[in-house]
Amino acid sequence: MSPDLKLVMTGTFFSIGALFLFLAARKSKKRRQLEARCTAPAEATVVDVYSVEHYDQETHRTSVEWFPLLTYHADGQSVTKGSLYGHAFRRHYRVGQTLSVYYNPLSAEEFYIPSELGRFTESVAYIVVAVLMFIFGIFIPAKWG
Repeated sequence: MSPDLKLVMTGTFFSIGALFLFLAARKSKKRRQLEARCTAPAEATVVDVYSVEHYDQETHRTSVEWFPLLTYHADGQSVTKGSLYGHAFRRHYRVGQTLSVYYNPLSAEEFYIPSELGRFTESVAYIVVAVLMFIFGIFIPAKWG
């Protein structure tokens, strides 16, 4: 394998790794910012569970995510809003279920569910992919040389 091709392979793997580290850092920063803005606690009730379908054009498969529609009281007003976080299983949420939420005192419609925000598996997955890309960038070009 030519030195130029090794350099291109290493650079490609490192670039992909850097991209995934950036994505992990960005998700973590957004989560921390949301926690900093949404400081007022409230009890929310699941009033509906709705689905969103995602169609993958490459695999021709449809996946479904289920989201809770919540109602909670914030500063004397009733707020009804859907969560940004969904689940693959409908039974995760039940109509009538009570959840703890934190909302933004300056904008009551912005909220998060602490138990959902704690799911940082996506960030961890990005970091794992980044580390693998860095390892591939070091060892694969060296092994094929």
